[in-house]
Amino acid sequence: ASGTDYTLAASSLSIASNASSASTTVTVVADSVDEKTETVTLTASSSVSGAVVKSSQKTVVITINDDDAPIATITADKSSYTEGTDAQMVITGSLSNPKTYETSIVFDVQASSTATQDIDFSSADDGNISDLSLTESGNPWGVVVDGSGNHYVGDQNDRKIYKRAISNGAVTTLTGSGNSGTGSTTVVLGTDAKHIQIRDLDIVTIGSETDIFYADYRTIRMVDTSNGYTYYIAGSNGYDGGFVDGNSTAARFDYIKGITVSADGKTIYVTDRNRIRKIYSNDSQTLKENSSAGELSDIKVTTIAGTDSYDNKDGTLAEARFSDPYGIDLDSNGDIFIRENRGVRKIDISEGTVSTLVEKYGSEGALAIDSSDNIYFSAGWDSYINKYSETAGLTEIINSRNDRATVSGPL
Repeated sequence: ASGTDYTLAASSLSIASNASSASTTVTVVADSVDEKTETVTLTASSSVSGAVVKSSQKTVVITINDDDAPIATITADKSSYTEGTDAQMVITGSLSNPKTYETSIVFDVQASSTATQDIDFSSADDGNISDLSLTESGNPWGVVVDGSGNHYVGDQNDRKIYKRAISNGAVTTLTGSGNSGTGSTTVVLGTDAKHIQIRDLDIVTIGSETDIFYADYRTIRMVDTSNGYTYYIAGSNGYDGGFVDGNSTAARFDYIKGITVSADGKTIYVTDRNRIRKIYSNDSQTLKENSSAGELSDIKVTTIAGTDSYDNKDGTLAEARFSDPYGIDLDSNGDIFIRENRGVRKIDISEGTVSTLVEKYGSEGALAIDSSDNIYFSAGWDSYINKYSETAGLTEIINSRNDRATVSGPL
């Protein structure tokens, strides 16, 4: 209302002779009253002396955005939940008046609570960062989650893959004796498995079996999450490296950083220095089945794009060049997306081409794609996580480049 929300300096305008314009002012009243966004509409009267009012330009609408803090409340759709019967609870936050700025309601789990977060309950809120307790791991590299919510963490220095159970938070070793050295090309128990340096992981579920494929320095391995049996897939099985394609045991890798596995368990893609390498089953079996049967000659390794050259070039697979590719993942179409230090690149498998999807300079980082084909990528030393979707384009999830720390809470 006039005088309460705003003041108008003049109710009319007089344009002097030999002049073409005149002005007045609208002043917004600064108060401490919580209000919704309001508008002021000014319309010129049709009875103007000495001029004709243009109907399409006779109205001005002014928006007043209130900056006073609203009252926030939270409610739950139910007050009591039965384990095994009720799947989830919905907590709704409401404001007394909508604002033009974003408002965060932070939940503080009180010390008086008897249930433990991520053990007795979890949150579907993707606008908050929480800590995952895993004190056993000193230098983690890759992290994956299975369909039940259990976390698996590969530790490069411990040479182990740890499992953190969602049911009670218990941490156990899935594979890795902790000893360094040449591993086995046959299936071994996880407690007997030797590794050199465990790096990135990927997880795939086929039927009732969930397996983790991972890079162990210059070797690709796999572990069955149900029993810890560890399988050799491809590579030198030791320290010997290079860029050699061919059968699994003859193939050589140089510096594997990222790994992704197709949903059928028959194809793996890795980032290897400035190359994208493919490991695949040459018959109708999965890679796990090939390895389990000792049919390693049916596992092949080839380079699909990139060379020793450190560059950034789009084009055909033969023409394309990469600059320190790191994170890698597949979308629902089977196309490959790669995080490198100049942005996000796409390999269109059916077209046989490489293109730049996102130009975003930054240090090396991971990349992951969700079930809706949204792409998330990070930059380790630059401390940011971005999201890309075809509908919304590039958006920022978190950016702490100028305020680096390990702090949980709202994004």
